[in-house]
Amino acid sequence: MKPKVVLTTFALAAVILGSAFLLSFVMSPGRGASNGKTPSALDNRDATPHYARQNQLATTPGPNPANLTASTITTTNTFNPAELTGEAREEYIQQRIEELGDLSSQRDPISRDKILAELQNPLKEIREAALQASIELNDRSVVPRLQEIAELAQDPREKARLLDAIDYINLPSLTERRLAAQTANNNQK
Repeated sequence: MKPKVVLTTFALAAVILGSAFLLSFVMSPGRGASNGKTPSALDNRDATPHYARQNQLATTPGPNPANLTASTITTTNTFNPAELTGEAREEYIQQRIEELGDLSSQRDPISRDKILAELQNPLKEIREAALQASIELNDRSVVPRLQEIAELAQDPREKARLLDAIDYINLPSLTERRLAAQTANNNQK
C-alpha cells in the first residue's frame, strides 16, 4: 500500500475514535447530557433520605407544607413528606416512585443504599415503591436490611410484605438450580 493511503486511513480512524469518545463523554449521565429530568433529592451522593437530614444552618422555620411544590420539596432540607397534602403530596409521591424505579435499574451500591433508605419514608406509598425497587434490584445484599426493617414494622401487613420480599429475593436463581441439579446428578453416579 502507498504511504498516503495508510496515513489517510490512520488519520480517519483516529478522527472516528476521537469522535466516538467525545460523544460517549457528552452523552454519559451526569456529564453534559440532560435526560430531560430536573435534579431530584436522589441525585446527590448521600444515601440519607432528604426528609431525614437536618439543616443546621437554618435559622428560620421551613415553608408551609400546604404551599410546597415539587421544586421546593427537592431543595428543602427540613422537609417532612407526611405533612404534605393534596396535589403537592401526589406530585411528590409520583416523583419519588419514578426515581426509585430509575434507581432499581442502575444496580450500583449507591442506588441500592438510596432505595433502602426510602424503606423508612413516612409515606406508605413510597415505602411500597422502595420495597418493589429493592426486589427489582435482584441483589441478596438487601436482605439483612429488609429483615431489620421487618422487625421494626408496626403494621402486620407491611411486615408480611417485607418477609415475602425477603423470601422472594432468597429464592435460588435458575443458574443455582441447574448447578444443584448437576451436583446431585454427579453425586448419584
